[in-house]
Amino acid sequence: MKSDISDDMPKILQDANVPPEKWTLIYALVAGKILPLSVECIQMIEEYKVAPSQERGFLSVEGQRNQLFDPKESKVLKISMLHSNLALVALSVSGRVNAILKEYGVMAVVAYDSIDFRSKYQ
Repeated sequence: MKSDISDDMPKILQDANVPPEKWTLIYALVAGKILPLSVECIQMIEEYKVAPSQERGFLSVEGQRNQLFDPKESKVLKISMLHSNLALVALSVSGRVNAILKEYGVMAVVAYDSIDFRSKYQ
């Protein structure tokens, strides 16, 4: 009896005769490693969209409150960090997936779209 995950195997993997167990492993890698970071990044972008930009605060550097900063800009830094981490994790996962798929003649590649959220939501 096939599980729901096995039923969702892409046609290219079915055509390459990739066993359902291998697809389940690939699915688990993506769901466990890439999906959580993607969700966190999207949530941070949503927070950025609604954050007021006129609030100012002080950034404490080594105990000194001497730098003025916009809290909205700190979200930009967090989004950038999350995006970079997501790209690194996706590359790592694709390497592991390719190790799983090498004997079947198919290959995974990382493809992502960068969003210019700063100009779009300011």
